[in-house]
Amino acid sequence: AMLLLAGLRWQNGLFSRIPKPGSAAGALAVPSAVLLAVTNGTIYDSLLAVSEVLLAGCASYFFARTLNAFQCGVENLRQADLFSFVITLSIAVLALVPFSFFQISLGRILAGTAILLSARLAQEAGGAVAGIIGGLTAGIFGGQAFLMGSYGFGGLLAGVFGRLGRFPCAAVFLLINIFALL
Repeated sequence: AMLLLAGLRWQNGLFSRIPKPGSAAGALAVPSAVLLAVTNGTIYDSLLAVSEVLLAGCASYFFARTLNAFQCGVENLRQADLFSFVITLSIAVLALVPFSFFQISLGRILAGTAILLSARLAQEAGGAVAGIIGGLTAGIFGGQAFLMGSYGFGGLLAGVFGRLGRFPCAAVFLLINIFALL
């Protein structure tokens, strides 16, 4: 799929006009269809393949939107761009949650950073949305369900205190998570 995608994006003709999410989904659809045909896949296998293709297209959309937003400058970020950034970070959190060193997870560190950044830039709304998404990804896939509530509530309160500066924003988020852990 990656080789097909690279070949599609490398061509300067018709394929370069295909939007990035479409080309990512198409590049994954071709090997998935071939694999289903060769292995005589079931309906369940077909539904999984369609889900993978849709997820690849959606993830590519958020990646492209995040890159375009940051190329325009952080000061020009809109709230929708910030949410695209949070979703992009959530995908990275999903990949990094299983990796931990001395019980410290790289994914949870990245989720906390995204929550604090969103709380500072978009106040309550950004902190709450980032907290809910970060809590779901780190909590469900990391096996620690309490993170779903503590990240969501901590993100909301970090957004409320975000107007007061970096220290109060980070302190309230830390306190909420300590209380949830206890």
